[in-house]
Amino acid sequence: MWNKLPITIANLDAPIGEPLTVPNYLLGNLAAENVAVILNGEGGDHCFGGPKNQPMLLKNIYGSLQLEKQDIVSSYLISFHKCFGDLSKLLKPEILEAVKTETYVFESDLKSDADYLNRLMLLNIKYKGADHILTKVNNMTRAASLIGLSPLFDQIIVELSLEIPPEYKFMVQMKKQY
Repeated sequence: MWNKLPITIANLDAPIGEPLTVPNYLLGNLAAENVAVILNGEGGDHCFGGPKNQPMLLKNIYGSLQLEKQDIVSSYLISFHKCFGDLSKLLKPEILEAVKTETYVFESDLKSDADYLNRLMLLNIKYKGADHILTKVNNMTRAASLIGLSPLFDQIIVELSLEIPPEYKFMVQMKKQY
């Protein structure tokens, strides 16, 4: 795997600290010997509450939150430790001032009528899935001259998964841990 690291890095659009990047590349090359298109299981954890689902883990750690009494956008950003506290160091002062009054890209999702956990899961799907997971998998399958499809990230599947009450997803996750 160490020898394949340079080619995997060269095929990524951005640096991704993911331990499955090289294995995805190797698996793609093996699959390319027999097929031109592959299906993967990416999205299962995010849609259905698998063990790597950050919103599920946050719910497990913090329980239910009374979000009406706090700034839910800040709560979401802080809970994921996504540089929110460091924006003043990361952005030029004039840019920081300009974005303070802008609507957050995920504000409408966070303020929807859906259950809080489903709102967090949708954001995880939209932003982590699109910006991280799908990029990694698509780039590694393309590097192996394959077409990789992620049916669990299909819009219909995502919408159906969000109709499942979160407590059922949470129960399944808890059973997997024990």
